[in-house]
Parts: sequence; C-alpha cells; structure tokens
Amino acid sequence: MPSAEVNTDFVLVNPNTGGSYRNANMQNEYPGLGYLSASLRSVGLPPQIIDSRLSNLSAESTIVEVMKISRKLVGIAMFTENAVPWVRRLTAAVKEESPGTHVVLGGYYPTLQTERALDMVTDADSVVRGEGELTLMELAQRINEGEEWRTTSGIAFRGQDNSVRYTEAREPVRNLDSLPYPDRYADEDQINEILMEGSRGCFNRCVFCALRPFIAPPDSSTAWRGRSPEHIVGEMRILLKEYPSVKRFRFIDPCFFGSGAMTGRNMELARLIREKVTGAELVVEGRVVDIRESTRPLLKELKRAGLKEMYVGLEAGSEKILKKMKKGFRREQALESLRILEKEGIFYEFGFMMFTPWTTEADMDDNISFLQQTGFLDLHLLFRQMDVIPSTDAMKKSGKLIPKGGSGYFTYENVPPVEDLKNFAKIFESSQRRFFEDMFGIYDRIRIAYEAGNEGIIGISKEFNDLIIGIFTYCRDNLNKCNGHEALAADCVRKYGPLVKNIDEKLKT
Repeated sequence: MPSAEVNTDFVLVNPNTGGSYRNANMQNEYPGLGYLSASLRSVGLPPQIIDSRLSNLSAESTIVEVMKISRKLVGIAMFTENAVPWVRRLTAAVKEESPGTHVVLGGYYPTLQTERALDMVTDADSVVRGEGELTLMELAQRINEGEEWRTTSGIAFRGQDNSVRYTEAREPVRNLDSLPYPDRYADEDQINEILMEGSRGCFNRCVFCALRPFIAPPDSSTAWRGRSPEHIVGEMRILLKEYPSVKRFRFIDPCFFGSGAMTGRNMELARLIREKVTGAELVVEGRVVDIRESTRPLLKELKRAGLKEMYVGLEAGSEKILKKMKKGFRREQALESLRILEKEGIFYEFGFMMFTPWTTEADMDDNISFLQQTGFLDLHLLFRQMDVIPSTDAMKKSGKLIPKGGSGYFTYENVPPVEDLKNFAKIFESSQRRFFEDMFGIYDRIRIAYEAGNEGIIGISKEFNDLIIGIFTYCRDNLNKCNGHEALAADCVRKYGPLVKNIDEKLKT
C-alpha cells in the first residue's frame, strides 16, 4: 500500500514547480523521493513524503504540512533553478520555526550548480550531490545521533568563511538490487501510470545531457547499471496488487536496453514480465543504436510483454548537428530505427531540437526534410530550443552563452534568420498556448488510438504530420511579412485552425 502517515523527524519534499500542458495529464509519483525514503526507512529513520506537485500544493500549503512534523531534517528535490523562489519560501519558514532543522537540497540543479544553489537558497545547510540514497542515509543518521555531519561523503556545505566546501565524492551505487524497493506514497486515484527504474546511467556522451555529470561515474562499470530481471518483476508484481487499476509502467531509464551485451538480460526481463505481470503496458526509452534489424526479436518479445511506446532521442536531422551533439549515429540510421518500430507496431515519441548553438538555415532545411520522413509529430518539436546546462560538455562547445532568465541554463545567439525564428517560437507558444494545447491533444489521441491497434489512425497521423510541417514552413516563410511576431502567430492560428478542427472531427468519428 502507499506509505502511511508516520511519526518522524524527517521529511522529504518535491516542490510544485515546472510542468506544462504536455505533462499536465501525466500524474505520477517521483521515484527519487521513493528511493530516498526507502533507504532512510531501512535504517530506522522513516520520513514523511510531501509531493507538492502530485498533490498540487502551494508553497504556503506545503509549509503548513511540514510544520506538522517534528523536524530534524528537511530534504528538498530540485530539478532546475526555476524552483528557487518556491523553495526559498519553504526553507525560510522552516528556519524561522525551528532554526536547528537541517535543510538539505538534492537533485540535478544543486548537484551541477552547487555553489549557485547554496547562494540562491541561503537557508540550506547542505547539498547531497549525485545519487543520494547512501549519502542521505549517512547524513540523516549522523544528524539523528548528534554526530558531526560535515565529514559525510558526497555532500557540500558552507564553511565558516562562507565558501563552499566539498567532501569526498561518493561512487554511484554499483548493485541496484541492493537498494530497497522505492516507497510508493500516492493513492491509486492520484496516478495513471507507475514510474519504474530498471537501470541507471547511459553509455552515450551527448554533449547537452546532464546525466553523466550528475552521476560522475569513476569508470565505465558505473556508467550504466541494470537491476536484475527478477528484482524488477518482483517489484512490478507487488505494485499490481497495490494499484490494481493502474496497468501502465513507464520505465524512466535513459538507456533501458544498456548495450548489446545485455540482450540476454533484456530477453529474460521481457519473458518474466509477459509470464508474471499479466496485462501490463510498458513504455521505455531507447537509443537509435538499440533499434536495428538484429534487435527485432527483442522488440517482438517486449511487445508480447506489453510494450506500447518507446521514446527515442533523435534530436536532429542535420548530420552536422548530430556530429556536434555526439549522438553516435547517422541520419539514415535514425530513420531506419523508426521504420523498424513502425513495422513492429510500436508507437514512438522522440526528442528533437530545431535550434542549437550551431544551427544555420541549411541545418533547419535538413531538419525539415528529415521530419517529413518520420511519423507521430508533435508541434512543439519543430520549435524546440536546446538549453545549455552547466557542467555539460555543451558549455565548452557552444560559443558565447547568455543566461536564460532564472532557469540557471544558458541560451545563445544564432545567425539572424535562425535567431528571428527562435525568438518567434517563444512568442508563438506563449501567446497561442490554447492552440498548442489543442495540437498536443490531437497528438495524444493519435497515440492512444495507435496503441489500441486502430490501423485507420495511420492516415490521420500522416495528415497531421503534413499539417505540422506546413505550420512551421508558413511561419518561417512569413516571419518578416507580418506586423510583429504576435501578429504572425495569430495569423497562423487563423489560417490553420480550421484544418486542425477538421482533423479533430475525424478523430471523433
């Protein structure tokens, strides 16, 4: 069952920040908090979890809940700097009520931008850097016993001179089976899918990705680690009993398949799921190099086990940009991987970045010709920009960088025609949010119909793809022919709105 209320001196918080129309309907727990909670519980320090995003709590409502708990330690997850204002309100209230409470930050943002995070959240006492289970467990034990906590491996904190001190780095967990199953804390009616972690890490070295600097693997043996099939399926069976109405399992592994050497492990996982987790629906993430003719037997076995959807990190259709990103595949390989998924009847969602620090008009031409050969387009992909994240290799390879608002990320200037379109894209999505919501709604219904085996949806999907390409081309061609970006955005919606409505009506019949 979901975690019950506990008498505790420890609380873990997920802020209610971020989110968009694209994930508004994705209701799920945050597995990171679940793993941290289970690790603390394993040493007799069970925490209370407050997932403010899942419960849609404001900072003020979260403060009320935290204040109900006798507090020795408050741990707060932070993905980006956008969470800072929310977190500062919470931490200020905690310190005002109980100055001796230890406030610790964790997650991507404080790990990759430790000094900035401590500077921005002045009431924080420490940061857990990287994978947090063992580090937080040791930190909490020391605080609980009144021992010196500043020598805990894997943390950072301010010294007496206010400079940031770092303790010895802690290696990533090598044997993921050694970790207890994550605590589940949601009520059944709060979630529509269950997030699973079958592995950690990735063998790729994409320059824009924050995963490798977050993990900081000391050697190749910890770059990717997979749980055993038996361990994964054991957890899935428990969850089917706890949440009998939730059948969809979304594996959040950045590299679900591992490498070619893991084929036997993956076949065994698929077999066990098919035999022991009846009725499961699976969503996984794979690389282009994982999807080829030689892996079709594995894809077939996974589909028999319930595979419905795969996310593929394509990112670009320009050979130059793919090389700059260090994606490790060619354009034609990417197209072939999608064709294989189509032949197997597996829906695919993919990552794509129209704008990067290296994008020229010729690259946009290459991107569009590439996207014309793919299926299942989502409008936002054609206007998406690559953010440059501190500590990634892209920081060194992107030329002059410009801080991006209060996100903690960076942007850049492209050549004028590309820069103009990039600026228009931001205005288009913000000023015509309802249009983008409607487009995403159509995309999502196409996905649902395809996964249900509706073969007639293919024709509608192709029509929708052509419409999306047309929208992008129209905006690009008329960028300097309207009275400003907002006017062009409104004009585009007037022109294409009836066509969108027409597709919407077809989906209803």
